[in-house]
Amino acid sequence: MISEDSIFEIECIDGAKGLSSLPDKSVKLIYGSPPYPNADRNYGNWASNEYIDKISPFIDEAKKKLRDDGFLVINIKANRERATTSLNSRRSLVVEKLAILLEEKWGFYCVDIEIWIKDNPVPTGLRVACQDAYEQNLWFSVSPKWKINLDAIRRPYDAESLKAYANNEYKPRHNGLSYVRKAKYIVPNPKGALPLNVIKGAVSGKQGEHQAMQPGYIPEKYILATTSKGDLVVDPWVGSGTTGYEAIKLGRKFIGFDISQEYVAISNRLITELIDIMSTKAKVSKQREIIQRKFVEALGSAVKSHSDFDERPLAVDITEPIRTKLIVYIFPATHPPGGRSADEYKFNLAAPNQERGQKGNFDNSEGIVVLASYEEELDVFVLYDPEKHKDFAYNANVQCKSSLLYDALDNKVAFATKNNGEVLMAARPEYLLQALRHRLFD
Repeated sequence: MISEDSIFEIECIDGAKGLSSLPDKSVKLIYGSPPYPNADRNYGNWASNEYIDKISPFIDEAKKKLRDDGFLVINIKANRERATTSLNSRRSLVVEKLAILLEEKWGFYCVDIEIWIKDNPVPTGLRVACQDAYEQNLWFSVSPKWKINLDAIRRPYDAESLKAYANNEYKPRHNGLSYVRKAKYIVPNPKGALPLNVIKGAVSGKQGEHQAMQPGYIPEKYILATTSKGDLVVDPWVGSGTTGYEAIKLGRKFIGFDISQEYVAISNRLITELIDIMSTKAKVSKQREIIQRKFVEALGSAVKSHSDFDERPLAVDITEPIRTKLIVYIFPATHPPGGRSADEYKFNLAAPNQERGQKGNFDNSEGIVVLASYEEELDVFVLYDPEKHKDFAYNANVQCKSSLLYDALDNKVAFATKNNGEVLMAARPEYLLQALRHRLFD
């Protein structure tokens, strides 16, 4: 079991044995993609005629370890039986047999059998049936009265549906069908349309060490639908670590098992790197929240209202020097050693959701943009001219001379003009409103 100071664990062990080591009724979701029937992989081949025997130990343990409100989801594809001289290659029905046994033998309840349709299926050269382009997700519940988080997996409405809902009154049919019992208009749910039991998307394009890397959007759906933050997700066939990656990304705990030490190492590395990235982002977010709070507090009674301090950009309604809304992009200024100039402070400029390689711009549709930095040690704000910063590169460096910040320690508002004509203003918190007045009107 995961220790109190850890959020994931991956062990090199047979998945059924690994599951047996967990406390009974401790797991909210078991999600995994076991070896497919008749698939030749470097981790073995489970022939369809022995498939149920191979997978039974895993299901036996899953039944014991899942909570009373838990779920089991198995991603699986039925490969074909080998052709013989007298018989074409037949599609195996062992997946359907497994689905039936999950209810009849193990006592699970079928939430649904969902279909993953692949946008880019692998060509097989098959001549006795159509090209194989889907896999099945066997979704089962421990409880006969299950609850799922439909709102967490809703999808955007398409434009035609929204148009139809806005313009049409739906009336009862006269042919006996009872889809609509009385005349009504449909009001779209603000959280989106109901999710479908069909998942569409591409096969993972990653060229990794694992022979069957799964795209993250598949386990993501079931993690969102069946678990909450802090719940435990387990994958008995961890492979390249996709389930664990998505679970940790969504704030769940994760345990995985695999018989391959190589795959265990790959998964550990992948999830550890993710945790490092998330930790860095959390620190940056916390630092931003502190700085934005500092900015609002410095404006004092001039602030009528503001958005949450962890939102980016920060929206601030002010009453002076003019009643308006400010859209504040504020960044921590640093004075890194070994920089290109010893007498500069700088920050890295990036817009929300800007990706590497994309150009960034500020959104001024809701108010007046304020671009600022804050240097904690000197306790000084610097206001920049956002009109001088358009189509900026991702994490573009923005500098100002150290002398400007030092001048702000001796003056209410300090000014400096850069070579490109940009006028900067710097002030301590008690004079920030005065500096803002200059920024807006000078």
